[in-house]
Amino acid sequence: MQDSNIKTGTQAESFVAQELAKKGAFVGDFNKSRTGSQPFDQIAITNIFTWCYDVKHCNVDRFDFSRVEANQTNALNYIHDEIDNPQVVCGFALVFEDEIYFLSLYQYKQFLSEGRKSCKVSTLSKMLGVVE
Repeated sequence: MQDSNIKTGTQAESFVAQELAKKGAFVGDFNKSRTGSQPFDQIAITNIFTWCYDVKHCNVDRFDFSRVEANQTNALNYIHDEIDNPQVVCGFALVFEDEIYFLSLYQYKQFLSEGRKSCKVSTLSKMLGVVE
């Protein structure tokens, strides 16, 4: 297993923003409220897509869906349903072993409908490969 420099959620958010910016994306962070909640972490705009996502750091090759907060699901669902544009992608940027994987809102909802409570991170698409 690779020894990651990323140890916290805040470091993961910074890592995702920096890596997407290297690919030419404009990345904006949502500031946390006094309670620590926000609709999701970041929005990234590229020539092809607008990404709305929450960043999750994973210490192991498994993402437990219990880590998704109701306000995150509600916000991502709202954007997905109201905008209804294939160039607007909603989901979760999962950082595992210094790689960024993407779990789309569609995949997440599909997994939930199948009764799954988690997914293997390394089987998901790498986000940076899709950004270009």
